[in-house]
Amino acid sequence: MKRISVLFALLFSIAAAPVADVRSFVATMPDGGRLAFTLPESWRITTQAIGVAIKIELAPAPAESGDFLIVLAIIPVMSDSGPSSPQELRAAVLRSGEEKLNAALQDAIELTEVRGDHVYGYIYHLTDRNPEKGPDDYREAHQGMLRIGEYAASVTILTHSEDSATPERAIATLRSITPEVVGFGRTADGSIYRLAAPGRTWSVQIDLTGFDIQAEGALEDDLGKMVRAKNGKRDIVVSVFLEKEPSLQTAEECRAYYWAKDQSSPIAKDDVRLTERGELRVVEWTVKKFMGQRVNQRNLKAFLAHEGYCVDVHISKSGFKPKKDQKFFDELLASVGVSGQ
Repeated sequence: MKRISVLFALLFSIAAAPVADVRSFVATMPDGGRLAFTLPESWRITTQAIGVAIKIELAPAPAESGDFLIVLAIIPVMSDSGPSSPQELRAAVLRSGEEKLNAALQDAIELTEVRGDHVYGYIYHLTDRNPEKGPDDYREAHQGMLRIGEYAASVTILTHSEDSATPERAIATLRSITPEVVGFGRTADGSIYRLAAPGRTWSVQIDLTGFDIQAEGALEDDLGKMVRAKNGKRDIVVSVFLEKEPSLQTAEECRAYYWAKDQSSPIAKDDVRLTERGELRVVEWTVKKFMGQRVNQRNLKAFLAHEGYCVDVHISKSGFKPKKDQKFFDELLASVGVSGQ
């Protein structure tokens, strides 16, 4: 098979609105992640990046009657913090609502589940005990939290008491938020590089901090993606191929398939080792000489299988010195994984 070289947006899909009354909007998270959404043509959008988070405000156009304000604050999920399951998220939202009951007309919190193809979460409704004091004073508040792929979002929907349509419309749009994965590229801080499978919502990622991209693009017939990068300071080259292989369902099968191809090369391979690193299936070898010259090139290939695709990561360095270079090889390998599943 030939290999050739070749970014917080939200998809708010409003089923109740005619197609002619909606428009698309794309926003990018500070880390390079994207979400896509559509929204009513008359709604205004403002966005503000705050560190690794982004705040999105939706409000009516000045000429539209009926005031409201919808605020989403979205942040990448940290593995060691925050609710990690629907049950934990539900409990967190319930606690948040109960803490605000003393200022509301309601006696208890009732949660509304928000669930879509790529979203789950909960929202509650509270009515302020005090009457509204003006057009910018909202008595009704719907608040809660969502998980959207690799992101967590707090949601606030502020409306006047006579407005029952906006909360329903807003909740419907939240259900359809969809992460958008681009073909390839670095995150905003330049560290993590992602390769996305065509038409899928997941990507392969690797930490390429300190590497310069030498080549990147689509494989022939759009069967996958590739990237090649070099760390000049360490003289290490990394290539990653994400290739469609529907017949290969496991990392072991991917390794066997590609390693058989590598073995057909006339270049002698010494110190061959087949190992496992978590989900990765690894093969390592050394090319001691090339065209009569001693090169001592260490090679490591790691394989993953995901939804009919094989991931082939190749790390190599000439003049390899175990005490100096092995730790960096291991760190690169540890950064390889699938995100946005």
